[in-house]
Amino acid sequence: MDFAEKEGERNRCLKRAYSRLSRGDLTSRGMLSFLTEKNFRREAFSVETAKSVVTELKEKGFLDDKRYLRLVLRRADEKLLGPRKIREELVKLKFPPAYIEAALSRERDETARAASLLKREGKDGLARELEGKKKAIDFLVRKGYDYSTAIAAAERFSVLE
Repeated sequence: MDFAEKEGERNRCLKRAYSRLSRGDLTSRGMLSFLTEKNFRREAFSVETAKSVVTELKEKGFLDDKRYLRLVLRRADEKLLGPRKIREELVKLKFPPAYIEAALSRERDETARAASLLKREGKDGLARELEGKKKAIDFLVRKGYDYSTAIAAAERFSVLE
């Protein structure tokens, strides 16, 4: 491949990257994957070209994994998601394993968060009866809390009244 062809590929790759970023943030690994994977609608770029584009986007501040991680964690906190759901989301978004472990090691009272989620979703009343308590626990497990945390959160409501 001569210089003109490489430069043409790089420009097309950069254009596709900017187009993808206009639809929302990505991690560096996510962008690299997006640019190098071929599908029926678009060509795949060489890894070398894609890496140079990703590096340029990082230098210009368009790709910032730490900023994006903070944004994703803020959204997860607003939704009161449990650790398992947060891990699933971060893996899906292609965050590096070190970022995922650091994010999950944050100090938080998961039982209080789970209880807040039950209250916010109006499921705190369920936890006052045996059958409802099972439903409340199942709800919390689906939201990413471990079983023991879900039981402890549901117990907070059944003990109160």
